[in-house]
Parts: sequence; structure tokens; C-alpha cells
Amino acid sequence: MDKLEQYAFDSKQIIKQTSSITSKGSTVLEVTQTSEKIDHQQTNGETIIATKQQVAVPVQPSLSKKQKKIKDIEDLINRLREPREPDQDECCGNGCTPCVFDTYYDRLGEYQDKKDDYQSKLLDYEEMSESEFE
Repeated sequence: MDKLEQYAFDSKQIIKQTSSITSKGSTVLEVTQTSEKIDHQQTNGETIIATKQQVAVPVQPSLSKKQKKIKDIEDLINRLREPREPDQDECCGNGCTPCVFDTYYDRLGEYQDKKDDYQSKLLDYEEMSESEFE
């Protein structure tokens, strides 16, 4: 098998592998096939042309700046964790400073403030036009 035949064989194998990947549907793939003349050989009046082909490559769907900002805020909201309320038996009832309930209510207030702030930003971003993010 000469170099030209080997190249053609290798190209077919790559395309077969690519076809099996795209049929599984597990990854977003962009399949592009372009041909360009890279070599030719004259033999007995025949011209043999080898072509170079581009095949599937994984791609991420691109998000607009607005979509990215909205996604970032949604991620922040999803990462917020409401503080756990202490059980009654965790408080000694002696008026300690700080009481476990005082600490809980402080953290609950901080949590609610952050959540409200993120939700307000989210609403602002959703109402903005795409051009305002440029």
C-alpha cells in the first residue's frame, strides 16, 4: 500500500469512527467536511488526487454574554444554603452570648439578603437587552 492509498484508508477509518460517535448522540459534535487538493500524481495518463478532510470535533454551544451572566447568577443562587435551625436542646436557656439561636438568625438574615440580591440582579439581567452586555 503506497502513501496515497494509506492516506485514503486512514481518512475512511476516521470518518467511520466519527460516524459512530455522532450516532451515539452523547456529545455535541460539529461535523465539517472540506476537501482541498493536497497532492496529485500522474500515472499512465491518470491523475490521482488525494484530499484532506476535516472531521467531527466536540463543540460547546456558545452562550451570549447575557445568557452567561444569567447562568452565573443562577449558579450562585443554587449554591446558597439556608442555615440549619438549631434544635431546642442545643440552647441552654441561660442567655449566653452569643446564643445558638442568635447566631442562626444572623446567618439566616445574611442568607436571605444574598438570595434577594442575587434574585434582583437576575431580574435586572433578564430585562436587559443583549446589546447592554456588550
